Parts: sequence; structure tokens; C-alpha cells
Amino acid sequence: MGDDPSQEKFPWSWLRSIEKRLLGYGIQKRDIPEAVLLMNLGFYSIYPGIFFVCSKVRPLRRLASHPVGISVRREAKIQCGERYERLEQYFLSKAEQFGNLRFIKPLPRMLGQSAKEFSLTLAETMAVYNITFPFWVWIIIIGIKKRFQLKHAHDHDL
Repeated sequence: MGDDPSQEKFPWSWLRSIEKRLLGYGIQKRDIPEAVLLMNLGFYSIYPGIFFVCSKVRPLRRLASHPVGISVRREAKIQCGERYERLEQYFLSKAEQFGNLRFIKPLPRMLGQSAKEFSLTLAETMAVYNITFPFWVWIIIIGIKKRFQLKHAHDHDL
């Protein structure tokens, strides 16, 4: 392949993209490893909070039971016919099977949920996390920028 970075293959191409973006946000090259670590820490720390909210509030299931959600489901059933109902039943049965896996089963019990409820909460958490991901990226990037601005301002004062 040689030393041409344009010929790099998969594992490292995404890292170049992140580096480029972080440099564009004003983060210095020497701070990029720490910034990537902070980004990952931010993303992974948000997930348990969303799980907690989804287990208590159930936002998507609540939306699905709202008149608008009911009409959307009704329209989906009309458009997709029997496939929609089969997909829905398949999803629910797989959620319950997942919750009953040997290594997963203790978690719902610790949280006071049934296996099916736990699995649906996980699925809902993933959906809410992915839907709100652009918001979290924005918040995390602002926090990281602020952290490095303060760090470098402090360095200049010394």
C-alpha cells in the first residue's frame, strides 16, 4: 500500500475523519486522543440515563398508544397487511426470548421487570438514543471544546 494515506483501508479511515472534524472544532492535534476518549465516555454515560428514562416513562410505547400513534399503526397495517402483524409478533417474541437468556435473565429481576419488559425497554432505549444522537453529539462536542479552551487558557496563564 505504501505511505499514501488515501489508500488506507477500513479500520483507520474513520479515525482520520474524526481527527479532521475535531481539528475543525479547534481542538489541537495533541489533544485528539483525549478528546476521542471523552467523546466515547460521554456517549457511553448517556446510554444508562436513557435506559432509566425509558424504563420509567416508556416514551415510544406511550406515543404508540396515543391517538396519533394508533392511527400511524393502523395505516401501517393497511399498507403492509399481514406482514406488519407478523413482524410485530416476531419482534415481541424475540424480545421475550432475549430477556430469558441465561446471562440476561438476572438483569430484569434486579430491575424489577419482566424479561419481555426489559427487552422492550432495551429496544426503546436504542431507538431513543439513535433518534437523539445528533443532539448528544452536539452537547458532547461543546463540552469537549470548552474543556480544551479552559485547559489551554490555563496553560497560557502559567
